[in-house]
Amino acid sequence: MRERVRNFDWAATPLGSTSDWSAELRTVVGVCLGLGTPACVFWGSDSIQIYNDAYTQVLRRKHPGKLGRTVYDTWPERTAQIREMFGRVLAGESVLRRRTALGSRS
Repeated sequence: MRERVRNFDWAATPLGSTSDWSAELRTVVGVCLGLGTPACVFWGSDSIQIYNDAYTQVLRRKHPGKLGRTVYDTWPERTAQIREMFGRVLAGESVLRRRTALGSRS
């Protein structure tokens, strides 16, 4: 994913060219890409997503077409849940979502 992120046309997204990215965005993307567990950065008011290699297993067939797209475009069937979760995060609450052994979310 590092190479894919590096070669992606970010200028065509609301994030703009990587040369214009803030130090914070560059740092968090670097951390995300270095993780061995599924991780995704949702950035900006549009929640543009940048994800690591392990997250491709979460996306399955949606990868690679969802890099640089909004989280709502990727998961339209979960828009209400995502908005609720993001609202909690933006209010300062820590939120963890994970799959249990049976595949349900907790």
